[in-house]
This record gives sequence, structure tokens and C-alpha cells, in this order.
Amino acid sequence: SGMTAESRALLDATMNGKTPPTGWVAKVCAYLLDQVDEQNLLDAAASATTPRDKARQGCEAHYFAGQKQLLRDDAAKAAESFRQCVASKEYTLSAYRGACFELGQFAN
Repeated sequence: SGMTAESRALLDATMNGKTPPTGWVAKVCAYLLDQVDEQNLLDAAASATTPRDKARQGCEAHYFAGQKQLLRDDAAKAAESFRQCVASKEYTLSAYRGACFELGQFAN
């Protein structure tokens, strides 16, 4: 929404706060702050301990990858990331619904 600097400042403050996030949330924050690359984020999602967590984190990883690809004006690659997110069928996640929106598919 055009608030990249504000978002980055909020993430930086969160990561450097008294109780910074850990686990998956920390990995997503690091990705959004360009501290880890896309492959590192996808690998982290794939290494989740349960099949359910793998599916959910994979959905989120593809969604956030797609968002960053849009920021880099790579619409084709972003669309592929969003399609992978939707393929997870994790209907309850906002990442799933956001990917549907980006693809013009308004589902559940």
C-alpha cells in the first residue's frame, strides 16, 4: 500500500524489541527485511515438523514471496507464487485469501 519504509521500520522495531518473535514468524520477518532470501524462507517452511505446519507455512511463504516479487515488478513470477499458495488449499489463512485476490479468484 505504498508504506514500505513504515513497514520496514515496524518490522525492525519488532525484531529488535525486548521480546522478538521466534520460529516461523521470525523467519518471515527476516525475509521481509531482506535478511534471508526466498529459497531460505521456502526451505524453512518445508522443514516444519508436521504436515499441517508444512502446508500452512508453505502457503504463507509463497504468498510473501509473491508480494516481494510484485514489488520488484516481476508479475509473472508473483503469479506463480500466488498459484502455489492457492494450491495449498489452506482456505483459513489470510495468505491464501490474499493470493486468491491477487489472482482474481475470490474463493471461500
